[in-house]
Amino acid sequence: MNVIDKIKLDGTTYDVGKTPDTTLGISGSPADAAKVGTELNKKVDKVTGKGLSTEDFTTVEKTKLAGIAEGATNIVIDPTLTQSGQAADAKMVGDALDSIKPVDSVPTQGSTNAVSSGGVWDEIRNIASATTLQEQSSVLFTIAEIGKSIRFSTGEEQKYSTTSITNYVPVSMYVELTYKRILSIQSAPTHGMAFYDADKVYISGQRSYTSTESVGYSDYTISVPENASYARFTVLNDEETYGVFTISGKTILKGMLDAYDERVDRVESLVSLEDNISIDFSILETGKSIQYSTGNTMSNSYSNTTDYIDISAFDALKYKRIKQVDSGTTGMAFYDVNKSYISGQRAGIGQEQAGYFDELAEIKIPANALYARFTIKKDTETYGEFYLSGTSKLNALLPKESIYRKNVLFATMSPEWYKGQGETYSDFTSNTTYEEVITAWDALVENSKGYVTKETIGASSDNKIMYCYKLIPLRYRNNTAGAITNNPPTFLIVASQHGFEKSAAYGTYYFARDLVYNFDKNPVLNSLRTKCAIYVVPVGNPYGFDNKTRKNANGVDLNRNWGPSDDDDPSSAYYGGAEPFDQPETQAMKSVIDGNPNLFFVVDYHTNGQYKADSWANVNWISYPYLADINDEYYNHAYIAGQFHISDLSENLPLEYDLDTNGESIGTATQGAPGFSRPTIGYYSRAQKNIMGFTFEGNNGLPSEESAYSSIEQKINSELIGNWIKNLYLAFQNA
Repeated sequence: MNVIDKIKLDGTTYDVGKTPDTTLGISGSPADAAKVGTELNKKVDKVTGKGLSTEDFTTVEKTKLAGIAEGATNIVIDPTLTQSGQAADAKMVGDALDSIKPVDSVPTQGSTNAVSSGGVWDEIRNIASATTLQEQSSVLFTIAEIGKSIRFSTGEEQKYSTTSITNYVPVSMYVELTYKRILSIQSAPTHGMAFYDADKVYISGQRSYTSTESVGYSDYTISVPENASYARFTVLNDEETYGVFTISGKTILKGMLDAYDERVDRVESLVSLEDNISIDFSILETGKSIQYSTGNTMSNSYSNTTDYIDISAFDALKYKRIKQVDSGTTGMAFYDVNKSYISGQRAGIGQEQAGYFDELAEIKIPANALYARFTIKKDTETYGEFYLSGTSKLNALLPKESIYRKNVLFATMSPEWYKGQGETYSDFTSNTTYEEVITAWDALVENSKGYVTKETIGASSDNKIMYCYKLIPLRYRNNTAGAITNNPPTFLIVASQHGFEKSAAYGTYYFARDLVYNFDKNPVLNSLRTKCAIYVVPVGNPYGFDNKTRKNANGVDLNRNWGPSDDDDPSSAYYGGAEPFDQPETQAMKSVIDGNPNLFFVVDYHTNGQYKADSWANVNWISYPYLADINDEYYNHAYIAGQFHISDLSENLPLEYDLDTNGESIGTATQGAPGFSRPTIGYYSRAQKNIMGFTFEGNNGLPSEESAYSSIEQKINSELIGNWIKNLYLAFQNA
C-alpha cells in the first residue's frame, strides 16, 4: 500500500500525522503497514470448494501419506563416507571393514603393541562417527512401465493389463524389506517381485499372494539376499492406488557398525605395524610332533607341539626351525578357519637331535591360512629358544609415502565400459569456432542444476576470454559458488592447447554433456558424476582453435611454454617463447593449477596432430615421463592405469563400432627418454606442484575412416577421455 498524504482503511480516512498503531488494537489510529503485512502473511487464502483444514490433500495424496510408516525417513545414501548426518553406503562401509576382516577371533596370547591412532584406524573411526542409522526407513521407487508385471521366478518383465512395475530399486543397504505384496485372484500367479545383483542379473523372487480379492495389498516382509543390489516390484495399475504401495527396509549398517569398536580392538590387541613382531604361543601336546605333510600329530619322544596359533594378521612368518637327524616327517603346518590342513614345511636335517638352527627360517603364509602349529624341543628349559615372528598384513593397507598423494577420499568406481549416451555427435566440424564451443558449454551450466559452474581465468593472445568449467557433485560444494569441500579426487582436463587439435575439445564437451544429461544411463557416468570433481579448460588455445594452427597469436607453442624451452627458434613449430609463462594462455591455465593445490591429476588432452590417426596404436596415445626418474611407487599406478586403459579400448571399441583392427591393440602407452622432460603442462604440474599429469592423445579420425571429424570419431574421443578418468580412479582408489 502506497501512502503519500493519507492512509485509507475500511473506508475511513486517517490523518498521517498520527503515530501508526503496531498492535492493531487502537480504534481511530492508522495501522502500521509492516505489522499489517506480517499478519496477513500468516493467513491462508480461501479456495472455492475447499475448507482450510479438511481437504487440503487429494485422495491419492492422503492415501499415500497414510501408507507411510510412522518414523519412516527418506535416507540419502552417501557413497563417499564423508557426509555427517547422512546414512553411509553399505558396500563402502563393508569394503572398509573387510580390509581388516582376517581377524575374527581373539587369541589367548598376542602382541600388546596396540595401534591406537593414525592411518587405517582413523579412517575407519571417521566412517563410524559420520554415519547415522535408523532401523527402519522408507525406500523410494518410481513406476517404470504400465501394463506389465515382474515374473517372480525369472525377474523378467511380462505383459499384464492390471499391473505396473517399479524401477530397479537400490536395496544394497537393507537386510530385509517390508512391502505391500499385491493380491491376485489367480491360484498360482506368475507375477510378484524379484532381486537382482549389481549387474541386474536375477537372483530370486517372491510370488504375489493368492486372494479372493482381485485388487489389494497385504504387508509382507522378506530377507534381502546377501548379493542383491536391486529389487523390482509388481504394483497395481490404477494410478489412484500407486500411493498405497510402500516399501520400507531394515538397514544392515547398524549391525556392522555396532561390531566396529570390538573388531578394531581385536586387531589392535593382536598385531603391531612393525615389520616383525614376536608371536606368543603355548604348548598343547608333549611327546608329540607335527607331521608337515598332513598337519596331524604323531608320537615323538624328543619334541612337543604348540597350540593352534592365530596367524591371520600376518603375511609371512620367521621361526626357529627344529633339527632332526634323518629325513623324517616332523615339521610345521598351516590350517584354515576350520583347522583343516593346508600345507607345511619339513624340519631341517642336522647333526643334533631336536636342536634348532641359528638362522631363522622364513615361510610365506597361504592366503586361506588362519592357524599354524610347530614342532619344538621337548626340554621345558629350552622352550624360550623357540622364536616366532610375523610380518603384518596391515602394512599393505597403510598409505605409501609420496609427494603426489593428495588428501582425497576415494569411493568405489564402477569398472564397466563407458559408452557415449548422446543421440547425436555432429554439433561440431573442422570450422567450429571457439565462441561456439563456449556457447555449448554455457548451455550445460544453465541446464545442470548447479552441477556445472563457470569461472573466468584470463584472456588469450587474441583477447578472447578464457574459462574453467567446474563439474562438482552438489554434495561436495560448500556455500561459496564453485568451491569444493570434503576432498573428492579432482581431475583437470585441458583440451586443445594445440589449436588445430579440435577433436580434443569436442570429445571433452560430449563427455561433459553425458555427465549432465545422461549420468543415470551408464554406471560409469553415475560413478563419475557422484564420486569425483572434474575441472575443464575447454580450449587452451582460442586463437589456434579458430585459425587451425598449433601456435597461439604470438607464434608460441603453448605446450612448450611451461618451463625452460629447448627450442629458441621462433620459426620452429615447437618454439616455446622467450621465457616460461610469457604467454597469456599459459598464465591463465597455470592459475587453475596454482589455485587448486589439491588437484589429483592433470590431463593434457591432444589429438596427435590435425589429421586422422595413421594406425590403431595412434587412436589413443598416453605419454608418460620416464618413471625411473620419478622413482615413486604411488605415481606408478598411473602407468598401471594406462596399461589397463589400452586393454579396455582394445576389447570394447571393436565390439561397439564393429572395427576390424587386424588383431592390433588400440592405443599405446609409452615412457619418455631417461632424464628428459619437455616443458609441458604435465611437466609443470608434476615437477613444480607435485600434481600427477601427462599427455593424453586422442584422434581426429580412425584409420578406417575416409576423413577427419566424423560423428563416430567425436563420440570415440568422448569415450576415450571418460574411460581414462575412470581407469585413473580405479588404479588409485586402493593405492
